[in-house]
Amino acid sequence: MRTIKKTLLDRMVAQAEEAEVQGFSKTAELLTSQVEKNTHLVRKTGSFYIYSSDDFKNEVQEQFWNAIVRIADFHDTSFDANEIQGIVEKSAEEFIKEVRTKLGIKTPVGAYEPDLPGESKEKVTIEVEEV
Repeated sequence: MRTIKKTLLDRMVAQAEEAEVQGFSKTAELLTSQVEKNTHLVRKTGSFYIYSSDDFKNEVQEQFWNAIVRIADFHDTSFDANEIQGIVEKSAEEFIKEVRTKLGIKTPVGAYEPDLPGESKEKVTIEVEEV
């Protein structure tokens, strides 16, 4: 299972509480469910973590496949997996693009992608001296 940052979990908790206060019960309920599912998946601050673009896309597509199975079961039918895979890929790509736009993400490069050969990432540290 993938892990999440503690700050993301904390923000989801705060947003669930805010949604409940504002009367958005469905949003609060669904967000609380996500908090419960991810509480044990918090990674330690500063720990080494790699999450490639391919892994990310595959996980989003897997969630769409979960939805396909739910739809087929709900309607008591089956499906042609090859036809559905095209829908899954297109839907996942459009979904990712739309959410990135809504979140103001300007690049498809993830924060935890492995370095390319010869690439190194520098972290800028700002030191403040008190006078």
